[in-house]
Amino acid sequence: MTTPGTTYSYAQLEQLWINAGGSAATAPMAAAIAEAESAGNALATSSNPDGGTNVGPWQLDTNGKGAGYTVAQLQDPLTNATLAVKGSFDGTDWSAWETYANGAYTAFLSNSTPPSATGVPAAAGTASTTAAVTVVPGTCVVPYPTLNLVVTTVGGGCILSKSEARAVIGGLCLVAGGLIALPGLIILVAAGFRASGIGGAAAGAAGPLEATPGYGHAIRYARQRQETRRNTETGRRQQRATEARAAGRKQARTANPS
Repeated sequence: MTTPGTTYSYAQLEQLWINAGGSAATAPMAAAIAEAESAGNALATSSNPDGGTNVGPWQLDTNGKGAGYTVAQLQDPLTNATLAVKGSFDGTDWSAWETYANGAYTAFLSNSTPPSATGVPAAAGTASTTAAVTVVPGTCVVPYPTLNLVVTTVGGGCILSKSEARAVIGGLCLVAGGLIALPGLIILVAAGFRASGIGGAAAGAAGPLEATPGYGHAIRYARQRQETRRNTETGRRQQRATEARAAGRKQARTANPS
């Protein structure tokens, strides 16, 4: 791991960003964000409302953009910069950083300051960036595998953290809820069309789902209920018609006795 300095200047932060794989075009904005977040202090830490810790120049949250890394690892300036490049999509999306949201970074932004490599960790590809990363126990769901290449190790880190997994599961639950509700909606709409005597094609919309496990029983049950109601109503109409004819014959006999 690269030994972190205490504080990096704006120009050094620009070069640190570039060394970590960030583009030169987005380096001024990245440096301004780091200045606003930590004054460029690689060892800076602060508490995050989500229970994590914000660490380093870009104040990466151990439960967010820095998930899967220890505080000590995030205090390595090159590691911190590399994760900031990744987390901001190379400086194109800073929405997760508070100093971007509240505009505090604008007080530091300078597009005319050239990067300075003096005292800045080496670019990606050196031993400092190929060292294996230790995943913090309990924070990672899917870790990167670590490969031992004898002279160095590659890999490590976290592919999917617990917080990211919760977000994915929540999205899947919404999709699953929609899929579960859809057949019921189709059945109700189809029953309504059948009851009104229109839309024969629409009434058959539930047909393809009848062969689907779990849905078939519900569809057949709804169809049987609809058929029972229709037969009951038909029987009632026939009964009323029979009673009306009987009453008519009785009235005729009373009016014209033989």
